[in-house]
Amino acid sequence: ALFYNSRDDAVGWVQALADLVGDHADHASAHREDRPEVLGPFEPEELARFRQQQELDADGLADLLGSRSYVITMAPDARAELLDRARTLARTHPQLVGRQHFYLPYVTTVQRYTLAS
Repeated sequence: ALFYNSRDDAVGWVQALADLVGDHADHASAHREDRPEVLGPFEPEELARFRQQQELDADGLADLLGSRSYVITMAPDARAELLDRARTLARTHPQLVGRQHFYLPYVTTVQRYTLAS
């Protein structure tokens, strides 16, 4: 089985975060049609999607974003600017303004394969 979590960018503020970060394919719309090809003697896949969420605040969002490899490898000044912009987004986006804590929604995709008989 393959499992992967993606931010649910069907939510407005999460799409704004995806726009801020750029195209790094760790959001749900990037995975809706693009599934990895599994080679070998397997039956067709079974596919399921599940929703979950993570409670955060502005600093928690920046910390989470800062743990991503594409952010870790950025130049220090660019990384600091991106993380500041993420904090600002968390404080100013219309869906989040005035909220101390909020939930980052995810879609977990599970692809299950079984050996062919």
